[in-house]
Amino acid sequence: MNQEQALQTCLEEHTPVICLVSVLGSTEEGAVDHIHEIVGLQSKFKEKELNLKLSKDLASELERLGIKLRVLNDPPDTNIICFIANKEGYNLKEMNKFNEDIYNELKFNPEEAIQSHDFIISCTTFPYDKYGNSMKEHLEQLKVPFNQFEDSEIMILRCTNMSPWPALRRGGKPDYITEFYHALKKIIVVNAYSSLSKLIKKQEDKREDWFQACVYLLNRVKEKRKKGFGLEEISNSIKSEFELELNEEELKELSSN
Repeated sequence: MNQEQALQTCLEEHTPVICLVSVLGSTEEGAVDHIHEIVGLQSKFKEKELNLKLSKDLASELERLGIKLRVLNDPPDTNIICFIANKEGYNLKEMNKFNEDIYNELKFNPEEAIQSHDFIISCTTFPYDKYGNSMKEHLEQLKVPFNQFEDSEIMILRCTNMSPWPALRRGGKPDYITEFYHALKKIIVVNAYSSLSKLIKKQEDKREDWFQACVYLLNRVKEKRKKGFGLEEISNSIKSEFELELNEEELKELSSN
């Protein structure tokens, strides 16, 4: 079996790949692998997401709720992934606060046992005087004016994979990538729309898809606002359709974008 066939088998069987070893001049025979072909395989299978890549599916899902997710080192070549989230309409200051809130829910709490943390992320800041134009494209994607970055800084979230087997299932639980994906998605959504926490809990209690329900509810509220419905009318409609009571402030939050 050649390298490409072996990698394809790993992809199909969801077998984690730690590394692909090649030889450049062995001591016995001076054998040399075709390094350029192996580098090509690396790029090919990265596109198929054999490596750890959080951005593609999660970013497209969050986009449906008006939330941008930007991975800075994409595709990641290390076990550290740096990323930023932003809610539509937020300026740089609001975006930094948004990411700080996400970090606070996933940071290490020294007053609790390490085993009580399902996931831990870290954070850092990128000041303008050190990163300048390197952040221009990222800020454009996050819909933040670049001039707001001048004489300021950007808060960056960091996820470090400490396991060589991130795709390994453990005792019936999902693999680390899938579990972190769902945990991060929920935390981002709740911090963007605190009013959706009621619906999320309701759907989880029923073991139903909370994310699709959130997208549907958000679109319904915005649709009714565009048609000129008042908040009280929308509230009654949501109560009837979703069996969910939302106050005026919660409805304003959902229709703010």
